[in-house]
Amino acid sequence: MKYDLCIRITEESDIKNALITAKRLGWGGVGILTPQRKFFNLKEKFSSKNEDIDVVFGVYIKPKNTRDIRRLVRKIRMKTEIVAVEGNGLDTSRAALETREVDILFLPWKDGKECMNYIMARLATKNNVSIAFNFNDVLHSHGRSRTIVFSNMLSAAKLVRKFKSPFVITSGAQSSWDIRSPSDLIAFGRVLGFGDPEIKKAMSDHIIKENRKRLSDKWIMPGVEIEK
Repeated sequence: MKYDLCIRITEESDIKNALITAKRLGWGGVGILTPQRKFFNLKEKFSSKNEDIDVVFGVYIKPKNTRDIRRLVRKIRMKTEIVAVEGNGLDTSRAALETREVDILFLPWKDGKECMNYIMARLATKNNVSIAFNFNDVLHSHGRSRTIVFSNMLSAAKLVRKFKSPFVITSGAQSSWDIRSPSDLIAFGRVLGFGDPEIKKAMSDHIIKENRKRLSDKWIMPGVEIEK
């Protein structure tokens, strides 16, 4: 079953349309990322109402500085199945990669500067933080801006392959119109240079499965669970 883990839509009506679209396009599950202030309300409204598609609500954090990251992440970690952080430069991106509680990092693809280096790739591997390759940044860029976005993604993908860093391939949709089919994102992953087995994992529920274990009353620590 394929998952689009990083749909960033925050209005209730838009989420309803997004779920209809995602189901129609063939997604088995979606991750809806919201700011923390909206997370609990939206999760309650949509929980257990979509039997045909697995709807997972996560928190999308936009830190003001590097000190913000650890504080905000630890505050929400044991309340949600996905914690994503937006990096707005090398410092905040690296701080997110140093924080094991982070699941997914959005890099600033649109910046003209370097957005990822080999040190960050190693940290991603060490701390199991997935790099998000989101099609939305390509979709909504034009001319020179699109060249910068795609160049940054290709450079990061090369590092991810070299250091075997975890990653996700996602629409990064900010409206129901931005959602793309699984086949579209598979093609996107191939263009970035990834093989089909890597793409399959990058569009799976492996992050959610692990975090659902952590949120259960059986979980003690990685590798240690209570048998009932």
